[in-house]
Amino acid sequence: MKEQLLRYIRNAIPAGFALLAFTLPLFFGTWSTEFFDFNKSILFITSTGLLFILWLIRLTLEGRIRFRKTILDIPLLILLLVLFSSSFFSINRILIFTRIEFWLWVSAIILYFTYTNNRDSEFPADIAVIRALKMSGAILAVTTFAKLLGLDLPNYGFDNEKNFTPIGTIISLDLFLITLLIFELGSIKKFFSGIDERLATDGDGLHQGPTLARVGPPQGQGIRGQLYSFLYLVLLVLTVITVNPLTQKLTDQGLSTSWQVASEIVKEKPLLGVGPGLYSEAFAIYKPFSFNNDPSWNTVFQNASSVIFHVLTLVGLAGLLSLLLIFAVAIINAVKKIGQGEEVLPIAALFLILSSAVAYWNPAILFLFFLVLALNNKATGDSYVTILEKRVATAEGVPSSASTLSSVEGDAVGWDEPLTGPASNLRNLLSSILTIPLIGATLVGLWGVQKIFAAELTYKKANNLLSIGAPLIPTYSSFVKAAAYNPLDPRYRIAFSTISLSSAQTIIENATARNERMTAADQDFIKNLITQARREADAAVTLNPDSFTTFENRANFYKRISNLAPDAYDLSVADYKSAILKNPASPILRARLGVIQRDVKKDYEAAKATLLEAVSLKPNYSEARLELARIYAFLEKKDSALSEYFTLPDTSLRIVTQMQPNRPVNPPTNNPSLLLCNK
Repeated sequence: MKEQLLRYIRNAIPAGFALLAFTLPLFFGTWSTEFFDFNKSILFITSTGLLFILWLIRLTLEGRIRFRKTILDIPLLILLLVLFSSSFFSINRILIFTRIEFWLWVSAIILYFTYTNNRDSEFPADIAVIRALKMSGAILAVTTFAKLLGLDLPNYGFDNEKNFTPIGTIISLDLFLITLLIFELGSIKKFFSGIDERLATDGDGLHQGPTLARVGPPQGQGIRGQLYSFLYLVLLVLTVITVNPLTQKLTDQGLSTSWQVASEIVKEKPLLGVGPGLYSEAFAIYKPFSFNNDPSWNTVFQNASSVIFHVLTLVGLAGLLSLLLIFAVAIINAVKKIGQGEEVLPIAALFLILSSAVAYWNPAILFLFFLVLALNNKATGDSYVTILEKRVATAEGVPSSASTLSSVEGDAVGWDEPLTGPASNLRNLLSSILTIPLIGATLVGLWGVQKIFAAELTYKKANNLLSIGAPLIPTYSSFVKAAAYNPLDPRYRIAFSTISLSSAQTIIENATARNERMTAADQDFIKNLITQARREADAAVTLNPDSFTTFENRANFYKRISNLAPDAYDLSVADYKSAILKNPASPILRARLGVIQRDVKKDYEAAKATLLEAVSLKPNYSEARLELARIYAFLEKKDSALSEYFTLPDTSLRIVTQMQPNRPVNPPTNNPSLLLCNK
């Protein structure tokens, strides 16, 4: 029974990797606020965690710890240590564990070790994984190519402007398909080279070793299989050529902006960066003022434009050097393998490494990179525990014949003569002591990730209910559940605060519209909702004091209750100023602060000064110009008001022209705040 279970587990692990290789690039969903990367991350983390648990169960059943050597073990463990160190010393160590990115990189490292330590099964792991990737790539290529040509297909993973595909952005699609092109070119080259290597290859250009080799393809399938490969190659090439020009349409911050953000972080936190998953906070604080001239000036990016700058920002120089060490070892190994005649996987690894300098890796590409590393770096030599056992055996004078090792692909898998008696019991006990806590920790981590996923699903559901004008109670309940699932995420606390205050205002407005006098119970309920809204707004600021969004939300809360609390105006202004400190290049925050100063306090001079700051940051910012014109109108400065309207973008002038076709350059007379301009 035990041996049968072990056999199932040994085959299930590589089969699980093949299934993940097929599913992950195609996986997305509209059930979350972010359709692509978030859902892929959840699938990646959950699948890798489950496969890791299967590996630990296998070790427990085998009664021994085997951690097989590869040349990337130490660099990857260093990166793992840096990730945990950066998280511990980050600007917000609590928030990091509610962000998916930390778990994503940890899962990528676990994926490498799990794969390289579970290749000694009857299931042809490498062959199945590569074929799964090719099947996934074929579906991506067909749907993308057809959609971009305007064929009438379901809108599978494409946004309206066709900037996103099922795998994510067009750049991610390019990276994925070009990697598959390298695989396919290697397969076709082997066929036409005239060198019969089919005794040691699987037809996909992957060396499988003596235990996994096939004696050529099935009879009669050689030419046909290569014809399929050639057609697949043509499809990939056509798709890459077709989608490549669209990369110019993508919203991206640019490498120069990414570098400026990273360089500012290095000045303040050089060693360990801001922490995994906190790029949006770093970007808001350190983006250059010149970014306001960019078409995407109003976007707070969640990642840098390249892996190199992203890692430097999040985990500092220590993380960057760890990653570069991984790259260096992988490059040396790839060059060595190319010299030995193995080209496919080494070239794919080199391509992905080079892409890290100019492109960001989404979860699908991160998975692909670590999978290529695992495929390209088979275990070599003895496992670490086997080395220790051999040294102990040598020290105790055990005959060399007793320490003969059986191996697959040169990797020692254990003693030929199993231990018996007390030694065997001790080894089984040590194995359980090491693996069971790891299984428990992994299960706890997966439980936390699923709570994050449940919170996001509920939050999306709540937003959908809100958008369709659903009844108040189910909408409110959904926002409450989202905050309960993941109370450490400020987004859900902000949403909870907003819906609580909106609910209180809705009850008041409904009672006013019906000319009903509210009972004492109604008044207490409204008071409780407002108190709850403030409590949640405070909690969001406490959870993430480095985000301008949390301060802006609380400032808006105080603005909305300014007629109920005498100190609300001062608190709102203070929070807006704190938000500006967290996003100093933002003209939007200054424009909104100016509106509060004008509308709530009637402090026109302070409002004018604030709006002039917004205009100085972005001269063509319509909202600031419009509000500034209104202030000049209130101050009876007609020429200044009209001057602001002259500087509005053409779209705003067209609106004014439509409202007053005979006086296109004057402000609209039906705007009460501008009637003073016509006196």
